[in-house]
Amino acid sequence: TEMDFGLSEEQEMLQQSARDFLSQECPPTFVREMYKAEDGFSRELHRKMADQGWTGLLVPEAHGGLGLKMLDLAVLLEEMGRAAVPGPFLFSSGLFALGLMQGGSSTQKKTWLPRIAAGDAIGAFALLEAEDRLDAAGVTVKAKKGRDGYTISGTKMFVPFAAVADVLLVVTRTSGRGEEGVTLLLVDR
Repeated sequence: TEMDFGLSEEQEMLQQSARDFLSQECPPTFVREMYKAEDGFSRELHRKMADQGWTGLLVPEAHGGLGLKMLDLAVLLEEMGRAAVPGPFLFSSGLFALGLMQGGSSTQKKTWLPRIAAGDAIGAFALLEAEDRLDAAGVTVKAKKGRDGYTISGTKMFVPFAAVADVLLVVTRTSGRGEEGVTLLLVDR
């Protein structure tokens, strides 16, 4: 049997609508303006993308999203790459949302996923440290549990769009070595 690697009809529609939308809303002149802007993105464009449902693409329907799959996100990201879309979309609606969906408590999910899906909040993903390692062994920022939550000590570097995020998902070490003891913590900006 042959495998079909083509896009579904819905994915082709997403691809074409994204291409049309971005050619109108994100021309090269706009991208150059955003490159020079202080925040590096446009809240107006972020709102328009939210109105398209994009900011909630991966978020489950129960939390106000579309509940689509990674391939759907890949189709959208390909079009965003074609247009060089500036902004926190990948970090907020991708990495942050996925981390929260997989590791967050029900309260955290109820609090943040609807806001991310609606485009009303931006999340950032804080992973990179001074050693520039992307594996679990590279996580050295420590988090210690206390009576009122956790105390985090250490430095995360190059956190994309942290300055405009409402909340950060911070990769920390609560114990152990390697993958053991790696904990994701939500931190208000």
